[in-house]
Amino acid sequence: MKIGLRIKELMIKENIEISELAKRLGKSKQAIYDILDKEDINTSLLRELSSILNAPIASFFEDSSKNQEAKGNSNVVVGRDNTGNISITECQDKLDDALLEIKHLQERLKDKEEMIEILKSQLGK
Repeated sequence: MKIGLRIKELMIKENIEISELAKRLGKSKQAIYDILDKEDINTSLLRELSSILNAPIASFFEDSSKNQEAKGNSNVVVGRDNTGNISITECQDKLDDALLEIKHLQERLKDKEEMIEILKSQLGK
């Protein structure tokens, strides 16, 4: 999982918007969007995020595969049926990821629309 996606999850959990996170980190909203698109970040930023999002640093690296286990002689992965079909849990995870991405894109669209209005008003002067 990309670390940016994990940050988004924690932001939703803590009800922190992009603009608030930007303010608390002393960064622009665009810088926050860039962070959310990254696969990795530096340690000092990770420490700051950990504090702001009330999450231990290790939580940024939790892997969804930890729910899988093998028992006995069968090689069935927990979370999938014997035919390899996706489970409800995995479907829910994918849906949650998609909803996070939609929210992120809606915020970016809103920012771009605001920028268009600003540029239009400046052209009109």
